[in-house]
Amino acid sequence: MKGELQLSAKYRDAKQEEKRRLIIETIHRNSVDPKTNYPHPTTRIENAMQEVKVRIDDNKSAHDQVQDIVKKLQTVMPIKFEHKHVSVHIGEKYSKKYYKTLHRFGRVFNEKWLDDGCYMCTVEVPAGLYLDFIEDVNKKTHGGAEMKLLANKNGKFYE
Repeated sequence: MKGELQLSAKYRDAKQEEKRRLIIETIHRNSVDPKTNYPHPTTRIENAMQEVKVRIDDNKSAHDQVQDIVKKLQTVMPIKFEHKHVSVHIGEKYSKKYYKTLHRFGRVFNEKWLDDGCYMCTVEVPAGLYLDFIEDVNKKTHGGAEMKLLANKNGKFYE
């Protein structure tokens, strides 16, 4: 009740590696290089973590450790967390079929079904997934979706 549970070294190492992979994937998905506005490759993040000697805490969740690790990584590589807002208009042919695809990539708001069966919305996508989002929607709708990146001006988004 008051002691610690002894875990095998193999199990503990596997759990720590799983947590490390989750942290790297979270950083990759949500951050970009401010110079290029492209996501950092996972290998670059992994190498930077080794360079600054990041230690993964077994007692904290991966999500709780991300901010501290990013602060350490900023000493060796430029990195920023960002979300992009994309206005999406899907034609009636694909709107019902691929409606859920948009929800899988990020937070959807300003949803509107038009009288002709088309679907319009704004999707908040993590910056690291932006290119994957554009590619996936275009591939599934065969170019039947119109997307515009919205610019942030004092908390409001404009085309």
